[in-house]
Amino acid sequence: MPFFPYQIGLLGDVSEHEQRLRKTIEKQILSLGLDADTFLVLSGHQILSRDRRGPFAAIFFGYSGVTLADEPALADILDDSGVVLPVVPDLSQFSHYVPAELRHINGIELDEHDTTFERVATFLLETFRLLRRERRLFISYKRTDCAFVAGQLYDELDRRGFDVFIDTRGVPPGKDFQSILWHRLADSDVVVVLDTPNFFESRWTEAEVARANTTSIQLLQVLWPGRSAVPAAALSTFFPLSSADFGPIQIGDDAELAQATVQRIATTVEGLRSRALADRHRYLVNAFCDHARDLGLSTELQPTRHILLRGKKGSILVIPLVGVPSALRMHEIHDEVGADKHAVIWVVYDSRGLLEEAILHLEWLNVRLPLKALKVTDVSNRLKLEQLA
Repeated sequence: MPFFPYQIGLLGDVSEHEQRLRKTIEKQILSLGLDADTFLVLSGHQILSRDRRGPFAAIFFGYSGVTLADEPALADILDDSGVVLPVVPDLSQFSHYVPAELRHINGIELDEHDTTFERVATFLLETFRLLRRERRLFISYKRTDCAFVAGQLYDELDRRGFDVFIDTRGVPPGKDFQSILWHRLADSDVVVVLDTPNFFESRWTEAEVARANTTSIQLLQVLWPGRSAVPAAALSTFFPLSSADFGPIQIGDDAELAQATVQRIATTVEGLRSRALADRHRYLVNAFCDHARDLGLSTELQPTRHILLRGKKGSILVIPLVGVPSALRMHEIHDEVGADKHAVIWVVYDSRGLLEEAILHLEWLNVRLPLKALKVTDVSNRLKLEQLA
């Protein structure tokens, strides 16, 4: 059996869902710039013959009255301390749909609006660390037009496990509003723009959209009835609303979206997220490789999506990291890539929009950690300083 870097197991009552889930997994894999054959999807007894050297994660679609004896492949995964995500028709009856051995694990509920299983596919990519585990979103809106609608989306996205920034709830008293806003924008996976009739009258919201474009952040532009796409939102995906998506009022403090519409918007966000992260990762890879090649250095993109830089004085493993590097994430990277295998490890990030105090903290960490966080704009100078060429 050939070795596949990533293996996915599908278990339980999967027959109704398998083809749609496979297509979504393949779509997300391709959006990340990976070949489809870097993944192997196994089901049922095939899981017992998986390559146990490679990363593996499983989805268990629960069904009524199941026990571990009914699912020998599941028992084998649990014996192997494997990762399993339970997916059930109704979370309120979770224990009815999964064996006792899975009841301590947080599961997710089948979502009638997520027929392509975007959330399930995203979980798999997060498990393999192809998507960052932090699920950060930014909601941009004009408060006098749709504060309640923004709150509806906040609650739904929060319920789905996103860390949602919304200006009425996200900026502590006494803090510089614009600086916090830019920082959170730079550390978000997707920006949800509530494009109401008065949205672009605010210099704040227009600036947010422009900043998102310049930093390769994807926008989901939710268009109120009568609104159309604007040139400033070149990277947007559009979600047009009709009168049927609202209650009696469409604009102002009393405007409210139908719950089914809120759920459809949230599902669209989930599908957009992997593409958004892939675009930002690609920017970091291309920018670093361009700087290195300009100096005559050789770069190799690894199957893990890391970069191996070779020079006359040795090699450097470069980890492109979307968002703000944290001490915890740096620790995880250090453990994952194996410090004993790579004498020099650089974590490259995009510093545009980040708080100065966050950048200063990273510089402080650089003095104390065996791996270094490097702004992508500083790559050329650092390569020259290291004299690798």
